[in-house]
Amino acid sequence: MLSWATLGAIAAGINQAARRIVTAGVTMGNVIIFCRTA
Repeated sequence: MLSWATLGAIAAGINQAARRIVTAGVTMGNVIIFCRTA
């Protein structure tokens, strides 16, 4: 069984990756909206 430290590190990595994906998605969305408006 994995230790709590390992699970915490994995969870932190997943959380950071998810934030990057969300940030990239929001950025792309803003670019698309800006291109349509301009």
